[in-house]
Amino acid sequence: MTCLESSRGRQAVTDDPLEDPASTQVECEIQALPVGYKNVTLQIAGQSGTLDAVNGVSGVHFVCAPGQFGLDGQFCLPCPVGADCAGYDTDVRRSMPPAPEAGFFNLNSSDDLTGNMTDAECPTQKQVPTRDVCVVACEPQWACVGENYCAVGYASKAPMYRCGSCNDGFYRRAGECVKCPDNPWILIVAFVLMALFACAFGFWLN
Repeated sequence: MTCLESSRGRQAVTDDPLEDPASTQVECEIQALPVGYKNVTLQIAGQSGTLDAVNGVSGVHFVCAPGQFGLDGQFCLPCPVGADCAGYDTDVRRSMPPAPEAGFFNLNSSDDLTGNMTDAECPTQKQVPTRDVCVVACEPQWACVGENYCAVGYASKAPMYRCGSCNDGFYRRAGECVKCPDNPWILIVAFVLMALFACAFGFWLN
């Protein structure tokens, strides 16, 4: 890790009685680096010290800020439209992938049995090179409730994914997935009655 500008010292401001108020802090502006642990070497007045990044437990840990995403070894990129990027999660100690918001779906390879998304499944303008990310709007939009979960009655199935199919026990009516009736024979009876009524009405007109 190399500084872009020379390091400088300044007086530390502290209320801790156990800390030397005259201690010096070193500030350094660095270039953009990939996510991960990096070695640090500090040279001051002819003396040097090194902090090695060993097994990810020391050194300096570079992570993505909220609103960006990137895994170890990758540069941070802006969060895609329709997703929320939390950055680095200190609880699970890892960088979080883009989480689709309500109305959006992430067409990553985990949704494809072949492990590879095609251009038909992920529009070219939505693809992020070298990243398994493709956030697209759902159709209908209310089918997606966020974080790649589908609303009740909807399912993400090939070839459309994005919660665009009706789940088992539901059927499509006027663009929505509605629950199948508990007694399907009622639909048959209703259809027959409507057909008889239409025939009787036509006979009456004649």
